[in-house]
Amino acid sequence: MTGPTVGTLRVDGATLHYEVRGHGPLLLLIPGGTGGAAAVAGLAEALATEWTVATYDPRGMSRSTLDDPGAEQTVAEHADDAFRLLELLSPGEPARVFGASSGAVAALHLLTTRPERVALLVAHEPPVVEVLPDAAEHRALLARVRDTLQAQGLMPAMAVFAAGLRRAGDTAGPPAGVTLPPQAAARAERTMAGLPFFVGRIVPAFM
Repeated sequence: MTGPTVGTLRVDGATLHYEVRGHGPLLLLIPGGTGGAAAVAGLAEALATEWTVATYDPRGMSRSTLDDPGAEQTVAEHADDAFRLLELLSPGEPARVFGASSGAVAALHLLTTRPERVALLVAHEPPVVEVLPDAAEHRALLARVRDTLQAQGLMPAMAVFAAGLRRAGDTAGPPAGVTLPPQAAARAERTMAGLPFFVGRIVPAFM
């Protein structure tokens, strides 16, 4: 299969990097975390046999640059970015939308504000913790992560975040000494590069 068609889209306060593959009805993939479009490239390629699959780097991540690198992030802005992409790629036509993690939160907001643009939404693991019965515990975790980030820096804050999300039986990570394939290693490098922005701006705003 040929590579994706790559483009940029100017939105309020940012320039979005997006990629389009395949032919058929539009399916928009909104990635979560820090991986951006690269994190869902394999999924996009698999789905491109039946769909026009669009994905992008959310604003402030990887190749989607902010006009003001210090700007606070909001779910509404990220949802509007997805809407602008739909307007560009499927003007006037409802599209299928898949969002993962923080991308799922943006997708849910898109659905509530622009329901006429969404034919079907799959929200995968959206961290909408305020609707959970243990919301207070999640709020306390976010406060600990924020305080640790400010006092000790990124990696200690990530350790607090990971420990707070871990459940009984979870593994701490891949075994020591594992060598990642080149593509996976490149994704891991991008993930690490985006962590300060993700932990400092996205996690508090989206959770």
